[in-house]
Amino acid sequence: MALAVCLLTGSSLLAWDGFSSTGYSYGAAAYLDRPAHAHSAALGNAVTAWSEGLAGLQYNPAILDAAESVHLVGSYAFLKDDRRFIAFQTAVPIGEYAVAGASFRTIGVEDIEQRDAFGYLEGHFDDRENAVDISVAGRFLWDISAGIRARYLNQFYKGLKGVDEGSAHGMGFDVGATWQPDSHVCVGVSGMNVGSYMWWATGWRDIVLPQARLGVAGLFLDRTLITELDVSRTLRQPLDVSLGIQYTLFDIISVRSGAATSIDIKERHSRDPDISLGLGVRYSFFGCDYSLVIPTDNAQELVFHKLSLVLRFDIAKIL
Repeated sequence: MALAVCLLTGSSLLAWDGFSSTGYSYGAAAYLDRPAHAHSAALGNAVTAWSEGLAGLQYNPAILDAAESVHLVGSYAFLKDDRRFIAFQTAVPIGEYAVAGASFRTIGVEDIEQRDAFGYLEGHFDDRENAVDISVAGRFLWDISAGIRARYLNQFYKGLKGVDEGSAHGMGFDVGATWQPDSHVCVGVSGMNVGSYMWWATGWRDIVLPQARLGVAGLFLDRTLITELDVSRTLRQPLDVSLGIQYTLFDIISVRSGAATSIDIKERHSRDPDISLGLGVRYSFFGCDYSLVIPTDNAQELVFHKLSLVLRFDIAKIL
């Protein structure tokens, strides 16, 4: 099942690659690739197949099915150039075999000063990119879960004295599946940004680059040790490979590490891997995750810190 979905996703990428539109944009909604959860960031985004809670939901909507209780997740991160990243996610089980979820992500800056060559203040710059997702996932035969997500995108920027400004709206879909043949192996596959567009107020249309993902996770030592290898391909970009490792102590503290790189198969070249580290704490209904990502260029100002808070509770007990 997972192999078939992967082949179909790969075929759709080839079809997209042959599309003759000039509206492809490498920057259209590119922030969607930034991990919304500190848990997934610490694993180098190797979370397509196995995930605790909602950590991998961003990259595979089928993972939503793993939420056996109500989940609430909030994440915050400082980025380059005073940009801030905020995300909220939620999951609610529906009956015995389905889970519904929603998420909101925003990234941008506000009131950044613009000055002329003499240092005099000319105005301020604002920029905001938002995404609202609605997902549903369910479990089927042979330990297979499948999920689909619909997404609304919005972008706005305003420059000097309001002269340089623009806005765009968009939509798109993600699909995915997971398969756990036994208690020690899990396979995940997903197709991201299927039919995703950004329509600008000027009439220009950007096509958000689609992406195919495949991950294989191994669970060892009574699931206290988890490793996952992910490969993904975004249209017109090199192959991305990531590896994540997590070890959990006393079912409370999780230590995480990851590495991610890109491989240009045609040029036979790969970049130095980004390294990620992280720590997670789970106790009763509360959880907290922290991640540190060190990019390839090791520029100090580009070291990313992310913090996520998690609440999990059984709504049936509350009611």
